[in-house]
Amino acid sequence: MRIVLCLLLLLGGGATSAETVERFVTVQAQGYVEAIPDTLQLTVTVKQTGSDLAQVRPEVDALTSRVLSIALSHGVAEDDVDSSQLRVWPEYEWRKNQRYYLGDSVQRDIVLRIRDLEQYSQLVKQLTRLPLHQLHPPQLGHSKLQQLRLQALRAALVQGQLKARTIAESINADLGPVIYVEEHRSSSPAPQRMMMESAAAGGDSAFSLAKQRISAQVEIRYSLF
Repeated sequence: MRIVLCLLLLLGGGATSAETVERFVTVQAQGYVEAIPDTLQLTVTVKQTGSDLAQVRPEVDALTSRVLSIALSHGVAEDDVDSSQLRVWPEYEWRKNQRYYLGDSVQRDIVLRIRDLEQYSQLVKQLTRLPLHQLHPPQLGHSKLQQLRLQALRAALVQGQLKARTIAESINADLGPVIYVEEHRSSSPAPQRMMMESAAAGGDSAFSLAKQRISAQVEIRYSLF
């Protein structure tokens, strides 16, 4: 972190004496809050390949319906389901430098946002019984991330004021109003994988989540008197 104490002398055109003197202190400060993740995002991929696209597409749709039915029965709200991502393409395989057509592939990615974490293990247990193409590791998240970021920002501003006041007192100056403030960056927890193997195997094991840190960093300039 950087602390800058400046004395700015502004000279009038051609004058040798100071007309105005501006004193200020610039500080950088960081604040953070800690919170336990309260949501999970789980992506399920359904895929089928066949020579008859008219047959493959209904198979994917049927399997998608089963995934959605399981999700809804385990507390996932309809508004927390996104099954709009659909891809269709010809599938090929290379053998001895020759390309062979395998059929047409249809793939749908289903994104589930799980807000009732107690349902997670049973949900995964049910999903692993389906012939899925892939069950991606879930990502932890916070349903009130924006509010947490604002709390971290407030903490950074308070810390910055405390630092500036400490500097002012140490040089027998009075801290004036803010003349400049900038948020440099904020930090949120990176998507984190968790517990896919144990949940898929047992489905009944309890789990606990550690707190994650959301931080903010600011630069503030105060006048000094």
